[in-house]
Amino acid sequence: MSGVLDRGGAIQGVMSAMVVYGDLLFLANLVEDGLLLWAVATLSGRRISAGRLLLGAVLGALYGTLAVVEGGVWWNPAAKLVASLLVLVFTFVPFPWLGLGRLLVLFYALSFGLGGIDFGLYYLLGRSQAFAGPVPAWIPLVGTGLGYVLVRATSRFLRVKGRREGHRVEMEIRFAGRVATLQALVDTGNQLRDPFKGHPVVVVEKGALGDLLPGEVQQWLNVAGLEGIDPGTVQSPWVGRLRLVPFQAVGQRQGIMLGFKPDAVFLGGEGTSEVVVALAEQRLSTTGDYRALVPSALVDCLRRGVA
Repeated sequence: MSGVLDRGGAIQGVMSAMVVYGDLLFLANLVEDGLLLWAVATLSGRRISAGRLLLGAVLGALYGTLAVVEGGVWWNPAAKLVASLLVLVFTFVPFPWLGLGRLLVLFYALSFGLGGIDFGLYYLLGRSQAFAGPVPAWIPLVGTGLGYVLVRATSRFLRVKGRREGHRVEMEIRFAGRVATLQALVDTGNQLRDPFKGHPVVVVEKGALGDLLPGEVQQWLNVAGLEGIDPGTVQSPWVGRLRLVPFQAVGQRQGIMLGFKPDAVFLGGEGTSEVVVALAEQRLSTTGDYRALVPSALVDCLRRGVA
């Protein structure tokens, strides 16, 4: 669908002057679509099984072959968009709709980039005009190899950069119809869990939530503080959402943070309700670059679509 399909503009332009072998066309599309979907998964941080990757590549190759052989409506931009969405859904489901949009943008950006490698090689050989003749069979193969190397190098660069600068994400917390959005740091040292159900715990500066929590809960928190509290004493319909999260910092004795069960927490467009938000009195960053700590395990689960 990408690969030879998108690069197949050259093929379509010379259809009258060449014979298209459907099996070879399908195989070429299969390899290049597989590379493209692997690149999308790698750069988006999502983990997919080999079976899902193969399924997506087969669907893309089928569409690419039909588009070149049959032409007509198969080359319609709407048909291409629908085919792309179906390939992404079957490859990466489950994910939220916002996550699908981001995958689609990355999918087409990589498709254009990998297609540009082939045309760059084509022109490098001295072709002065686009679609001047059949594209040599080795060009898509070399282009695929170069694309693989570039994606691997880019992925490694991003991982190193993320480790050096600290990986930050935009976090959205939803509670009772209200939303709070803030910057969070992915923290590999955050191993906190809800002692009752084992849900991961996101630590948030209390002052960063604004008016997310209902007024009666905020008032109670401001009066009672965060130590030595008993949720059973709170006269509020939200009492069932309160949590006590034990923690122990380096060089300090064990303490307790007050937490609550949100409706959902979203990280980069992917969300879950199986999480607890714990409130920290102190600032988490001296520079204010982030106001929450997110367990790295939670981020990995959301990317795999298992949270």
